[in-house]
Amino acid sequence: MILKLGKGVTRAAVRRAVGGAGRPATFLYTGVLQAKEIRDAVAGIRDAGSPRWAVPVLAWMSSHPNTPEDVLRDLYAEGAPEILMCMVLNPRLPADIKAALVRHEDPEVSELARHVLSRRPAAPAPAPEPEPGGYNGHAARRGTPPAPNRGSRRVQADRRH
Repeated sequence: MILKLGKGVTRAAVRRAVGGAGRPATFLYTGVLQAKEIRDAVAGIRDAGSPRWAVPVLAWMSSHPNTPEDVLRDLYAEGAPEILMCMVLNPRLPADIKAALVRHEDPEVSELARHVLSRRPAAPAPAPEPEPGGYNGHAARRGTPPAPNRGSRRVQADRRH
């Protein structure tokens, strides 16, 4: 049996697949999962009774950058070490969950959190807003028109001949 996760997969479909007679042998991800698909998949797994064999899927979703914050908090509260150690890899993890993972009582979780988070680069500062009156994404110069496009070096070289 294959459990397909992705666009258009509903909570009920995940519940039926996870809660059915046999467990899925393969998980297939189609496209980029968005917050709604992740929320529905986690809810479907919860509706099916959160079988132990579904922990790897929940762990993978905890590391996904599109996982909504409320789902991350729910997965953190579950406390499964496999989920928490994957959650550390999520680049959009809220600061309070990062801090809680670093201080976690399970030494494997806290050691991994310290290791991963100490090597993660700081989030880049947001790009400054362009000045009003800009053109083609460039800020306007004070009262001067944009410079004419002179073309590439190859075009300039061809003009010389």
